[in-house]
Amino acid sequence: MLFAYSKGITSSREIQWQCENNIIFKALSCDSVPHFTRIASFVSSYPDAIESVFEQVLLVCDEQGLLGNELFAIDGCKMRSDASKEHSGTFKELEQKRGKIKKKIRQCLKEHKGLDGRKPKERERKQQLAQASETLKKHFDKIDQFLKTAAPRMGQGKKPAEIKSNITDNESAKMTTSKGTIQGYNGVAAVDKKHQVIVDAQAFGAGQEQHTLKPVLDSIRERYRRTPISDDILAAGVIITADTGFSSEENNDYIKEEGVNAYIPDNQFRSRDKAFKDQKVRKAPPKGGQGAAQGYPGQRIPVRHQAQKLYLPGRQGHVAKLRRKYIQGQKETAL
Repeated sequence: MLFAYSKGITSSREIQWQCENNIIFKALSCDSVPHFTRIASFVSSYPDAIESVFEQVLLVCDEQGLLGNELFAIDGCKMRSDASKEHSGTFKELEQKRGKIKKKIRQCLKEHKGLDGRKPKERERKQQLAQASETLKKHFDKIDQFLKTAAPRMGQGKKPAEIKSNITDNESAKMTTSKGTIQGYNGVAAVDKKHQVIVDAQAFGAGQEQHTLKPVLDSIRERYRRTPISDDILAAGVIITADTGFSSEENNDYIKEEGVNAYIPDNQFRSRDKAFKDQKVRKAPPKGGQGAAQGYPGQRIPVRHQAQKLYLPGRQGHVAKLRRKYIQGQKETAL
């Protein structure tokens, strides 16, 4: 497990495949191939023991001089969970979804009873309706059981409001990324500057990062105290850096009270920095002419336009000439 994690392999299915095909994994596992479900069960059953092993690794890194303990950089990364975002919603939304599924089940049963089943097409349709009813019934029971046993999830903030729950993995959250909306976790890691050794890593079921700063700093302090590398690493003057996503009034108050040497910009820092004062200023374009199409000083021309300068106004004749030359060359090659 440790060797797999050191190589960036965290999937239990991938670890099983490596035990089957990789000679190093074969040697470490004594030529045994544990099933991926057993690997996943082992990891989820002993989280404290695994955390203790990684803390021992951290202690060895400190003894070997791999930790500088001068600057910790904190950042987050959104990761998908093994749960469908379609199974998410507030309790009111889930109740509405349960009602719609119940209505669909009744429609399937009604149509199923109306079919004779003697003709081949009717028999096939009857089987499809029976299978659909069974699938809908399982989904209905799953939502119904969740609504009866779980409690609504509340968000973070001064006025917490209900956030969407997930009937498959209720600790995960629906969050927006650069690649679209996912159901997953926000993984936050703290890295030592000297050799980029991870000193803390946690997963949070929320897309926002403001409320994760305090738990991460508390975890770093407690981990260094347990190892024991330092009784209070944050009070020792270590520098903490994080991006704008971790900035909030509550975090600023916490940093000030604890005396943490942290550097976290707020979302207005660019407007106060002289280096960015002309960032959004554009010079007026010239009126008409070919220069307006090709760009003017201060204008950012998209890469697709830079790659297609032949298609700018005033160059159509040149494009047509190149096209005729290309087509003629193709004809001569064919002949």
